[in-house]
Amino acid sequence: MFAMPFVLKADIQEVKLRPAAIPKFTGEVLKMGTKTFDVNQDEFQSEVLDSSTPVLVDFWAEWCGPCKMIAPIVDEIADEYEGKLRVAKVDADENQDILMNYGIMGIPTLILFKGGEAVERITGFKPKGKIVSKIATHI
Repeated sequence: MFAMPFVLKADIQEVKLRPAAIPKFTGEVLKMGTKTFDVNQDEFQSEVLDSSTPVLVDFWAEWCGPCKMIAPIVDEIADEYEGKLRVAKVDADENQDILMNYGIMGIPTLILFKGGEAVERITGFKPKGKIVSKIATHI
């Protein structure tokens, strides 16, 4: 009776094709690199602030998509700068006091600590080159 259902059907088919290009989340949990280490509230002073070597701290959470995207980059940086830089991971959900102390409003956030002070901050996903260019002058 109406031509409208055919138009809707064409629109629905068009919409069904678009999501196919979006990758599906597999539920896989990313494992931390071998050159990085976990830090919590109790260890933050001794492992990060008192460290004689600069420490890049990755503030992340399990549910954070951009955190999972940046994790392999952070692991590569840990491997490449071994001996010159330590790389710590802080679970944002379990260590909210640290996030509040440093005014972290979004994750992922990377903060480079040198001599007990935060000398560089990177918020959100950034390509490896941008991260390295911001921290290289401090290590």
